[in-house]
Amino acid sequence: MKFILIILLLFLSTSCKTVVSNFLFKKMYYSSKEKTNEFYTEIPYSIIGERIVLAVEINNKIVHLLFDTGGMTHLNENLIKKLDLEYSYTRKIYDANSEVKEVKEYRCSMDIGKLHVFNVWIKEMDSTCFDSCENIDGILGKDMLNQGCFYFNKDEQKLIITNSINKITNINNFHKQKVQIYLGDIYIKNNNKKFILDSGYQNGFILTNAKYNEKKGDKVYTIAVKALNSKRTQKIKFQDENIKIFNDEYNGIVAYSDSLNVNLLGSVWFLRNNIIIDISNKNLYIQKGKESKTSYLKDKMNIYFVFENGKILIQGTSKTIQDIKISDIVQRVNQIDVSQISNQCEFKNFVKTIDCEKGITISVLQNGLNKEYTFSREELYK
Repeated sequence: MKFILIILLLFLSTSCKTVVSNFLFKKMYYSSKEKTNEFYTEIPYSIIGERIVLAVEINNKIVHLLFDTGGMTHLNENLIKKLDLEYSYTRKIYDANSEVKEVKEYRCSMDIGKLHVFNVWIKEMDSTCFDSCENIDGILGKDMLNQGCFYFNKDEQKLIITNSINKITNINNFHKQKVQIYLGDIYIKNNNKKFILDSGYQNGFILTNAKYNEKKGDKVYTIAVKALNSKRTQKIKFQDENIKIFNDEYNGIVAYSDSLNVNLLGSVWFLRNNIIIDISNKNLYIQKGKESKTSYLKDKMNIYFVFENGKILIQGTSKTIQDIKISDIVQRVNQIDVSQISNQCEFKNFVKTIDCEKGITISVLQNGLNKEYTFSREELYK
């Protein structure tokens, strides 16, 4: 009888109810290391490939995770073995292209700044998902956004996590917008279109399924991309556009995809605004940053290279490049043999050394045939 009374008393307390519920049902929850009901921490972040990367601690080891509000929490399969995480089960999930795949899940705790996070469910990801030069060990996903407020402060390049929005100063200077949250995805409505906040998407300001309308005279690219932790390649078109979001004007890259069933606000949006996501009250606060450019593609080369499966491929081109094709295998650039390049680091260093002042000559394997194309500097950048 005494035991039953004790349990009832626990559930009468709001704070204790949350703790007991999280404990019994193994739900993820945050707790201050300072043993207070309110939690607050500030964590500096780095920017790698136009994406936010945080250093967190798991099993006394510092790991670097990309904060992806559009994906789930994953860790590199090799790192999971080193950390000796507790295996739970294997389940089927949908990847970013809505394709079913089996993944192993593990349960652990982690430290983020001054916070201890209990019952974090981590999915295993292929070790090749990230560029080996980027020093990224996995993804901190939308499942981490289950309570409290997350303030992405681009001015000071730090993330604030707290369960008391009153601890965030100058919030009156922000524009407030209601959001919807469904299965962890954060939806906002703009001009009668719904957008998902996706800080892991890096190929533009917006990725949309809207009908593509080419702007005359502008640089327009078609490239092949893969979503994080997905094997399938899809083609997207992108160009510079003027964008209006919540009455604010932006210049940015808008990408178009016929195979997309949603619209995404990508990582660039997080890097150019101060953003507060209030999960508990389903509010979004935005403070627009200063525009630094009028065109983000003006100085980009009209040919994109990518290193994939041990080879350098043509990832995409602008509309001005006609002969060379997406997925052509690059054999030589300016008569330099590239077949010995074996990893992302060597590839990136090689791309930096390409001298385009007098144009370039690219030898490729195209549909089984050896082809060679020469492009002037004007052709490469016009």
